[in-house]
Amino acid sequence: MEPSLERLQVLGDFHGIESGYHDIWGAFHPTSASTYLRMLSALGHQVTTSEDVEQSIEAALNARWEEWCEPAVVEECGSSVEIQLRLPAAQLAQSCLWRLRTEDGLEHHGEWQLCQLERRDSARRGEIEYHQVAAVLPVDLPLGYHALTLAIPGWGESAMRVIVAPSKCIDVVPRPSGRHWGVTAQLYSIRSPAQWGIGDFGDLRRLATEVAQDGG
Repeated sequence: MEPSLERLQVLGDFHGIESGYHDIWGAFHPTSASTYLRMLSALGHQVTTSEDVEQSIEAALNARWEEWCEPAVVEECGSSVEIQLRLPAAQLAQSCLWRLRTEDGLEHHGEWQLCQLERRDSARRGEIEYHQVAAVLPVDLPLGYHALTLAIPGWGESAMRVIVAPSKCIDVVPRPSGRHWGVTAQLYSIRSPAQWGIGDFGDLRRLATEVAQDGG
């Protein structure tokens, strides 16, 4: 039996395949079953039949629960940073030591009592019962890429990236000249009929002149 689009979407979600996209007019274009099949095949999955897809979904679920933290978490600046941990039930009686090194070299560290953390999900994979718990980093982090190391003594250690991003693009600061915009262009891409397939400083001068005439 051929796999259904719904189950292909489930498998695609595990591997970062988007279910579709919005074009510049706002119309949504869903990812087709044929596209899922080609992309999943390119990623090394056997997806000829629905049984193949179910086996791949089961393997992805096992891998997700066995990986006890995500490789990265992204939060807006000013928001609390929440860390999701997926652990065997037996480990919830332990503590988790965390150490954070910010992009500018500052270090923070602390400890979470796993049994006191909020439980978000649970699952049994084979003979092991897993729980997903949520912890909040008690640090007001600046913008940047920060390194977080987690350790449960006697059991294991993992590392992840904590990315703190601005909530929006920077505001335009009014300039006395009234010019608030510009362009970014690589010199080699500023081609004109007078050149041999690559831009030169004459093309750059013409581009700057045209942008200035339009208020840039």
